[in-house]
Amino acid sequence: MKLTRTVTTGLGVLLLLCLPALAQMKALQGKVVAVADGDTITVLDSGNKQHRIRLLGIDAPERSQDFGTNARRHLSDLVFGKQVAVRYDKTDQYGRTLGKVMLGDQDVNREMLRAGLAWHYKYYERDQPTQDRDVYSSEEARARKLRLGLWSQTSPTPPWDFRRGESRQKSTADIRHAESGETVSTAVSTEAVYVTRTGEKYHRGSCRHLSRSKIPISLADAKRSYGACKVCRPPR
Repeated sequence: MKLTRTVTTGLGVLLLLCLPALAQMKALQGKVVAVADGDTITVLDSGNKQHRIRLLGIDAPERSQDFGTNARRHLSDLVFGKQVAVRYDKTDQYGRTLGKVMLGDQDVNREMLRAGLAWHYKYYERDQPTQDRDVYSSEEARARKLRLGLWSQTSPTPPWDFRRGESRQKSTADIRHAESGETVSTAVSTEAVYVTRTGEKYHRGSCRHLSRSKIPISLADAKRSYGACKVCRPPR
């Protein structure tokens, strides 16, 4: 009897500790209208407002990395054109909503790990509920063991290391431009360009290469995830 009372009390305390976190969680629902890469999507809600969603707890290869295209294609196959629910409580420095994407009862973030097409983003795991941290970590370990997806490589480069390398290269290039007297523009454009569901380029609205899945996107976002079309030559 005493043991039962102790266990019950312990569960009650645990529930009380979890309630604040649960109360802070928000939710939005909508249709996925764009997939930028293996961990970023755009959701259109019922009020026709677009929300750029960064999948919480995972980090997929960048588009120019090995398996970057595979990760984007897999995520697109999972959610593009479908209704999803996003559970979130904050945004990142780029204004993207950091959230757990649910397709019915399926955790899409977890599915990317299960397929071996993303890392568990442990640097930000404190933003996740404890249960999700443990599950995501286990899914990555399982994919590694089975050598699924990017884990078929001997030593894949984590995207955070890849981004640091690109950042160093850009900084070096900026210094060289400055030393040569060239002007380097740092302005961020909000001009709209267009992408398609499966394409890897962004276009002007009049481009003949745009298909029925003509999706508007800001130039700044397009430049981060897509290459410029060589036919219509959109702004860079």
